[in-house]
Amino acid sequence: MLRKIILMGIIVIFVNIFTNGIYADETLKVDKTICGTTFPKGSRVVLDKFGNLQFVSLPQPQEIQGIKCKSGINFYKSGKLQSTVLAEDQEIQGIKCAKKVEIFIKDEDKKAFSETQIFLYESGKLRKARLAEDQEIQGMKFARGCLLELYESGKLRRAALAEDQEIQGMKFARGGVIKLYESGKLRKARLAEDQEIQGMKFARGCLLELYESGKLQGAKLRRRQRINKKTYGKNYHIKFNEDGNISGYTKPPSSIEKWGARFFPWP
Repeated sequence: MLRKIILMGIIVIFVNIFTNGIYADETLKVDKTICGTTFPKGSRVVLDKFGNLQFVSLPQPQEIQGIKCKSGINFYKSGKLQSTVLAEDQEIQGIKCAKKVEIFIKDEDKKAFSETQIFLYESGKLRKARLAEDQEIQGMKFARGCLLELYESGKLRRAALAEDQEIQGMKFARGGVIKLYESGKLRKARLAEDQEIQGMKFARGCLLELYESGKLQGAKLRRRQRINKKTYGKNYHIKFNEDGNISGYTKPPSSIEKWGARFFPWP
């Protein structure tokens, strides 16, 4: 009987190691330094099968690698911080990052606050965070609570505008998400008003996509309109070649298609 119990224990350990990749998952009984960071008694520490620090849950907030962390702390195999819930609003590499953001709970018809994570590249550069307040970054003003994404170079990748703004000769809408290439050239954004762009008129609310050259790549229409002597309907997605000619378009799904997708989703 004892032999069977020992054998089952060994099997459980091997399954844990080779299916989940976890070598150790323990709650510290004393303060302990792991991979160069000292964690207090009561911390839950998870190592992978190679002994690399993978995850830590702290009993109280702690500064790790220059960032005040609260919980949900993940690490790269190198031991570098990968993501964490912040202990407080704090400025990281010039970005004012939020500990939590306000959300709307539809089923309960009320607002609440939800804690948010920040994400870092292995180099330590900020990758993703929520803004703690409206902030001007790289010449554009972005909204409190919006998701900000950066390239590893520090260049802006994605964020939501705090107000209507003119960017690269076009006016884009407050609250709309903009996306940029690493070069700083605009990739995608929503128009704040009716505008003529590259010889074509587009309506307020139209979602534009651009090539890195600045040429129009696509447009999702907000209302029925005529482009290059042809009429396209609301929510049509028009695609352009870099030479400016229309390469194709996609129609929005019909009511029946939407219904089918809702009740009979395909993998």
